[in-house]
Amino acid sequence: MNAMPAKRYLIVHGHFYQPPRENPWTERIDRQDGAAPYHDWNERITRECYLPNARSRRLDGYGRVLSIVNNYEHISFNFGPTLISWIESHHPGLYRRILDADAASVLERSGHGNAIAQVYNHMIMPLATPRDRRTQIRWGIHDFSRRFGREPEGIWLAETAINDDTLEIVIEEGIRYIILSPHQADRIRPIEGGEWTDVSDGSIEAGTPYRCFGPRRWRSRRRWIDIFFYDATISTDVSFNHLLRSGDSLADAIAGAYARGGGDLVSIATDGEVYGHHEPFGDMALAYLIEEAARARGITMTNFGAYLDAHEPAREAQIKQGRGGEGTAWSCSHGVGRWKEDCGCNTGAPAGWDQKWRAPLRRGLDRLRDGLAGIFEAEGGKLLADPWKARDEYIAVLDGRAARDTAGFVDAHAARTLAEDERRRAAALLESQRHAQLMYTSCGWFFNDISGIETTQLMKYAARAIELAGAGRSDDLEGRLLGELRLARSNIPALGTGAEIYLETKRASAAEPAIFAGQFVLARQLQSPEISPESFGWRFEIKDARSRDSDGRSLVAGLLAMTSGVTLEEHRFGFLCGFGPPAEAVCAVIPSRTDDDYEELRNFFDTTESSGAKAVRTAAAARGWRLVTINDLFPDDRRAILERLGRLKIAALEDTFGGLYSEIAHLLTIFRQSGIAAPDSLVSPARAYLAHRLAAELAGWDRSLDPAGLRGISSVMGEASETGIELETYAAAEAIERVVVERLSALRGGLDTKVTGAALRLVERGSQSGIEPPAYEIQNVIDDLLDGPCEAALAKIDARAPGSEADAEAVSSLLALARRMNFNTDRFEKRLP
Repeated sequence: MNAMPAKRYLIVHGHFYQPPRENPWTERIDRQDGAAPYHDWNERITRECYLPNARSRRLDGYGRVLSIVNNYEHISFNFGPTLISWIESHHPGLYRRILDADAASVLERSGHGNAIAQVYNHMIMPLATPRDRRTQIRWGIHDFSRRFGREPEGIWLAETAINDDTLEIVIEEGIRYIILSPHQADRIRPIEGGEWTDVSDGSIEAGTPYRCFGPRRWRSRRRWIDIFFYDATISTDVSFNHLLRSGDSLADAIAGAYARGGGDLVSIATDGEVYGHHEPFGDMALAYLIEEAARARGITMTNFGAYLDAHEPAREAQIKQGRGGEGTAWSCSHGVGRWKEDCGCNTGAPAGWDQKWRAPLRRGLDRLRDGLAGIFEAEGGKLLADPWKARDEYIAVLDGRAARDTAGFVDAHAARTLAEDERRRAAALLESQRHAQLMYTSCGWFFNDISGIETTQLMKYAARAIELAGAGRSDDLEGRLLGELRLARSNIPALGTGAEIYLETKRASAAEPAIFAGQFVLARQLQSPEISPESFGWRFEIKDARSRDSDGRSLVAGLLAMTSGVTLEEHRFGFLCGFGPPAEAVCAVIPSRTDDDYEELRNFFDTTESSGAKAVRTAAAARGWRLVTINDLFPDDRRAILERLGRLKIAALEDTFGGLYSEIAHLLTIFRQSGIAAPDSLVSPARAYLAHRLAAELAGWDRSLDPAGLRGISSVMGEASETGIELETYAAAEAIERVVVERLSALRGGLDTKVTGAALRLVERGSQSGIEPPAYEIQNVIDDLLDGPCEAALAKIDARAPGSEADAEAVSSLLALARRMNFNTDRFEKRLP
């Protein structure tokens, strides 16, 4: 038994990652029904894990909030570049908390930040080509440095997969340390040399870092990388055995691990999603460990870089090579078989299922990758000074896709001055290579069937990469891929082979420029909130437009120019849209490369006397024009438009519904009083009418803190209560929440009794009306005020500074609101006079 170290350190590493999910043609994530009630899995897991860890609640025995902890300030972590890019766009407040946490840890730990990099899109590195390995690392490093403002000390390898070839590139790219499973270690010895000790059974002592002097083929010891092997027992229990259900059990397990670790360190490494998504409220166990349990057991939390500064490795290690030098990983007991063959590793597969589809999928994508690389090298070599260097640096364009300068990037890397068509071709080739990287995201092989959303996402990237490679090459490239996919049979017989799944996936996802043009024009005319002049990676500009209305039907004609910010391609389309009641909408799209092409459309508009959808359909049938209808819109646009049209129709029928409601309201009240369920034929029109009135009152609310502003909303809710009608109140509750958060956020420079008091009254009035605002964001801003201006005011009170009476009143007002929002305010109350 090893002696207990005098000082004990703990590093908890969270690998936060989701595969890229965007439709490669639209650059948007399509709705994913399995993630309900959220739009997609990124959104769901953000709500269940990434956000809670940025604001984790510590609760007292009565369920009141004691404190809110930014877990990222205290743990080692990495965020996958594609995931954190999505967070940056969709949750900027969370993004800022993550960056601020790393900045705080840099100050706290002598320049060593908690964040480390990750290979770009989670490619299994030992199975990649040397060029792809280097690109993955360089893209990961660039993305990290751009976000965190420093070079990464460590990098997370997808599934911790590694072999000598991967190890070599990681060292060459200047990485200081990596994190591996103890089962990936082969042998160890003192750093000054001597006999090797075999630890290939996973018995390596994980309580200290090890130095690795590169691949075994290296003769020099001038270059190295340090390796942390995490504690497998605790990491497994955290991930799979529900250790996070008790913060004290977690802390006790950690305290007991030092004896077996052979050093003063315990390191835990898991998927970060276990802290809240896989294990609900796991973030709270982690926050308890951070704030109380670790300290109570004499354990100091740190990160890998800071620990290395104080603890130079005393032993060297060599890693396993796996079968045929293919490498090893933390989630496959067969080396890296999980990502290339039916090795036996699966995730709860139904009885009788196999993963024989993995091998042909790997072969097919490898053949496609090599074909795309040949095209890129041959054609790109004529356009770009160094095509592979350009690919490695293409990440600079991907940094900010909304403001990307593809043209400037291509010009900077051009072999010579390029014509416009050559510039577009170079851009398309680079983008094809980006999708050739994305089609190797590891999740595509990890799960149980080739029809899973992770695998079909790879197929989308493959199809887009083929398309961008050029029309003259796509049939050959796709044919070879399909040949392999025909050998990959789904475990669900009705779905057939991977080839059939690929073709259906492509059919459902791909979109050509004419479809984007029709989507934009039709959605814009129908006022979709999802549509802007920059949508789907295109910039749209209406060059000409004219309209005519007749008998409630309308006809709109015009000219649309569109330019891809991704591939620089340009198109012009004439359009002719017809609209009529109740929801008739159709748009004809006509390529208009010249003014004469558009002239034909304009002449038709000027000479026809018809209007509406029927006129457009008739003209399109006679002339062969492409038609786009509401049912052809991308799902989110279609949903938004149909919901809007529904609201408009209800508004148009308000008098009808209102009259019906006045006739049945008293009867509904009697049903409620009698405890008898009213028939749906009475409830449905009443609910529709009251919901419309609630929406109208909400739209008319001045968004002030004055509770009187809710009078109309309260009236509608009162009628709903009286008649027994349940209304959806989420929009109203969220609106109250936003107003309170906005007003309170303005107090970070100093408290204001009027604002906090009014906010409390508004929350109370909403609650009395049956509209309880969500507590989460309000609690977050209250916590900021408690830590900031409230503490400053209490310091003045403690010092009996001038004006402390007003400060005491302001603090008391904030604490009253905090109590209403379920805070335990005892520690602040004790300091008031």
